[in-house]
Amino acid sequence: DCGKEFLTEIILRLKAQTLSPGDYLYEEGEYGDSMYFLIKGSVEVEVDAKHGVFAELREGSYLGETCVLGLSEVRPVSVRAMNWCNLFCLTMDALEDCLAHHPEAQVHFRKLAVQTTAEKTVQGAIERLEQAEQ
Repeated sequence: DCGKEFLTEIILRLKAQTLSPGDYLYEEGEYGDSMYFLIKGSVEVEVDAKHGVFAELREGSYLGETCVLGLSEVRPVSVRAMNWCNLFCLTMDALEDCLAHHPEAQVHFRKLAVQTTAEKTVQGAIERLEQAEQ
């Protein structure tokens, strides 16, 4: 469990972002150094042109975590706004800076890195689809 001071520092470093319907938050293959918290609206997660939309994420979801946790340098999927969306962005630099000030929180984030995340679930589904097609 992370301390109140750590969470407060994270919250103060979040940057607000708005997407209009059809806007891409990011596209598959792009370099990623941030994660997002979906506050209002919904987005669709597109695996690729061949496999199409994999999931719809709604308010309260987070995405982009594989890049911020250092599990991947590039985005494994594309994410597009289905309607007007309000998000908060946390950059890798901001997270690393907060962790440097609060080393006790590093244990929590190491656990997050090995847990199943939404993007890992999507990546696993892609691999299974590709294997089934062979």
